[in-house]
Amino acid sequence: AELFPKAKLFETNDATRSNFFSFGSGAQVLHLATHGEWNLDDSLKNYLAMAGSERVAQEEIFQLGLDETSMVVLSACNT
Repeated sequence: AELFPKAKLFETNDATRSNFFSFGSGAQVLHLATHGEWNLDDSLKNYLAMAGSERVAQEEIFQLGLDETSMVVLSACNT
């Protein structure tokens, strides 16, 4: 966040589904550092873990409008 003065940083309890969907689609760079679950048997069970045991499912990520986003980084286990 220090390198990008206009960045919005959501940590711990602020790393919610709501903030992800509200601010993620408008970001030029989107960096997520969280837990991810990758299910080889059923890809519909793949998700990113958010605050408060919330989850963002794989299909929800694919539906996120990233027209203005030049780079997405997933720093998560199992991504």
